[in-house]
Amino acid sequence: MWPTKLQRAGKQTLGHVTFATFIDDKPQAVVAALPPEAYDRAVEAHKKRQAVIVVGDLMREGQRWHLRNARDLSVVTPNET
Repeated sequence: MWPTKLQRAGKQTLGHVTFATFIDDKPQAVVAALPPEAYDRAVEAHKKRQAVIVVGDLMREGQRWHLRNARDLSVVTPNET
């Protein structure tokens, strides 16, 4: 997954991140609400154009994908791709 859109208003605790990924071999956008530490890692990955791995419950709501209970975000190092 690659972070493509970052949103956190003011002093909100959670930051919302849209990730680009593939689901069933099709490109999809997935939105996740992340706690501050994970959001900060997603921001750094976005700046460096790095992929990330994040654990959660993938759910389709209408025509959108959401990653609920997102946790354990880690940045993929170049030799892991």
